[in-house]
Amino acid sequence: IAGAAPVQWTVAQGGNGHYYDWIPTHLSWPDANTTAAASSYQGQGGHLVTITSIAENTFFQSQYSQDASGSTLLGWIGGSQDTAAPDYSEPAGGWRWVTGETWGFTNWWTLHNFPDDFGGHQDFIRTQPSGSSVFWDDIGPNASPGFNGVDGYFIEYQATVPEPSGALLLIVSLPLILRRPRPRGQIV
Repeated sequence: IAGAAPVQWTVAQGGNGHYYDWIPTHLSWPDANTTAAASSYQGQGGHLVTITSIAENTFFQSQYSQDASGSTLLGWIGGSQDTAAPDYSEPAGGWRWVTGETWGFTNWWTLHNFPDDFGGHQDFIRTQPSGSSVFWDDIGPNASPGFNGVDGYFIEYQATVPEPSGALLLIVSLPLILRRPRPRGQIV
């Protein structure tokens, strides 16, 4: 059940240590993506949720199949179809995660033949809850709120790997810099 604060999928639970959140604000997919990328929680950067494994999907479903009032959550996640990708084809080719993670695991609502590119230009993913399960549906970027649309979006917060500082690089490479070749025949 979606709450008022981000929920962590802890490493102790078999998770990745990331936090997940439901934002009940209607935005287009591009605006939700931009807003999520500009968000942070406890110093961790945000992005639209990427669900890359069965385990992550199970955790996500346990938290976000409905809100506290029992309403289903129809929201954007971080998958979109790259129509310029070499593997692009309708309806199932060229899908990518906003983070660049490998596209492998999927949870399309196959009972309804999703993805289906119904009406064309359905290049973005929203959640499609059914009971306690949360499936995926391809949909256009400007879906209206309500049953056939989108009522919000899901953010995943994760720590970013810091770039090594210049000082650290200097310290690590100092022995190599100070090492000078010895002239031949010199005894040490």
